[in-house]
Amino acid sequence: MDIFLFLVGLVAILVAIVMLIVRFINKKPKKILLITMGVGFVLMFTGAMIGGANMTPEEKAAVEEKRLAKQEEKEEKLEDERLEKEKEAKKLEEQKLKEEEEAKQKEVADKERKSDDEKKKVDELKKQQQEEQRSQEEERMAKEKAEKAAVEKENNTVQTKSRKVIYDVFKSGDDKIDETITKFEFDENEKVLKATVKGKDGWSDKSIGRGFYEDSTAVYRELSKDNRIEEVWLTITFSMQDIYGNVEDEEVMGTHVTRKTMDKVNWKNFNYENLLDVVDGVRLYPQFVQ
Repeated sequence: MDIFLFLVGLVAILVAIVMLIVRFINKKPKKILLITMGVGFVLMFTGAMIGGANMTPEEKAAVEEKRLAKQEEKEEKLEDERLEKEKEAKKLEEQKLKEEEEAKQKEVADKERKSDDEKKKVDELKKQQQEEQRSQEEERMAKEKAEKAAVEKENNTVQTKSRKVIYDVFKSGDDKIDETITKFEFDENEKVLKATVKGKDGWSDKSIGRGFYEDSTAVYRELSKDNRIEEVWLTITFSMQDIYGNVEDEEVMGTHVTRKTMDKVNWKNFNYENLLDVVDGVRLYPQFVQ
């Protein structure tokens, strides 16, 4: 390398750069300075070429070794940078995959949690419905039980039970209870029962009277089983026709018995024909006497 030419070229370039800046600021022509810079580059290049041409084989080998060393260093640096970039890219890819995997796991966990929450809600709703149904069923059963108890209590009262007994004995055909039993009362203080009923028709006065005896006996037999009754007054009405042809319901038979008499009679073996002999009181139309 020709050091002199190289240095002259370098100085020329530096001076030209400084002057170029000054002329640029002062807005003066820059052509000569540009030419000076070009000449400086030519001198530097020429000095470098001349110097290279004058080097010994050892100097050339040393220069080439330095060049190769720099080139190898540069290549190693580039390779390190490439490997670092690949490492960084791989790290970013692994981080991305990890984040994606975590996102998938989180999504699955959210779905499972949501599914569990929905299942829990369904189970709670089902349980609530079952509890409501059970509560409603218990209320219904309690209501039915109360109604049944009320009905049983009502059916077991003296009035209800006695009316049913009398109706079952004296009813005729499809007559309703109020058509069969025209009057009914029970004195709870005195425990006295009074009932007026319609007597059944028959083929003759004798058969009608016999029916009055049988039905009255049947009523006394059943009512005697209820110790809440101390006395029974039973009146039978029947359609009677007077001498003028007028028909009217009249009280044709009336009997009453006390608790003492009811307990005394063995109703299971009792003959209804002896009814008038044991009752405590009697009123009867003559044509119906047995």
